[in-house]
Formats: sequence, C-alpha cells, structure tokens
Amino acid sequence: MISRDRAVELIEAELLKYRDLWSSGAAVSEVEEHELGWVVHWAPVELLRGDHSYQIGGGGPYLVDRYDESVHGLGTVAYHTGAWVWEYLEQVKGVIPLDPLTESVRQLLIDDGAKAAMRHLRSRAPRLTPAQAKQYVTSVRDGLEPTPDLIELTRS
Repeated sequence: MISRDRAVELIEAELLKYRDLWSSGAAVSEVEEHELGWVVHWAPVELLRGDHSYQIGGGGPYLVDRYDESVHGLGTVAYHTGAWVWEYLEQVKGVIPLDPLTESVRQLLIDDGAKAAMRHLRSRAPRLTPAQAKQYVTSVRDGLEPTPDLIELTRS
C-alpha cells in the first residue's frame, strides 16, 4: 500500500504542471485516507496564506490509488456527493455495479414467487423479453447475479 507521504509527493508533482496558473503555485492543503487510496486536497498557495482573492471554482481533490499509485482527479461535486467512488470503481477499475432490481426480485421470489418476481421485473425493465426475464429471475433464484447483458437491459 502507498504511504501518505508518497501520495503527497505524487500530487505535488502533479500540481507543478499547473504552477503558471498562480503566482506562488499550488500546494497540498489536506490529506484523507480512504479505502481506495489517499484523497489529496489542494489550493493555490495564496489562498492557503489567507488571500481570498485567489478563491477558485472547481479545484476538486485527487485520489492516489492505494495499490498502483495512479493519480485521478475527482470532480468537486462528485467528491462532495460521494459519487466519485462508484465513478472511479466503474471507469477506472472496471467494476460493474450490482443491478438495483436484483434485490427486489430476490425479495419477491421469497414472498410471492417467481410469477410475481417476473411481473415486477418486466414492469421495471420493459426491454426484457419474457424469456430474458425468466432467465434473470432464474439466476436470482439460484443465488447468481444476472448476466451483464441482462443487467444492461434493465437500465433505462
């Protein structure tokens, strides 16, 4: 795992690329440990010294990956809403998120049976054919995740 000091070093090198944007450059202002790595915040040096005329919009933090030391910019809004975690997992790590319908289908299988689960699934994912809905419900019944092609059809 990458150390905090190494993460700061990598971000300081990244910030050097943009040193011409501010007369005194930019510097690391805060570092947070996260299960995915280190979230490193930064700001123009002038702002850190209290000169608020250098207040900037944007300026989202960076993530330094815990394992491979890769550096990823996190959007300010994505950071504050927490959306960056799934964006990073999907876009960088290739993690496919679970289909949100899976749990409701699983619960309907338990409570009301396969027909109710299929009706629910088809009402929420009309692009699924009856055969595909049956395959989806069967997978969930058997304790498996539906195949990626079926999950794709459940997304609007």
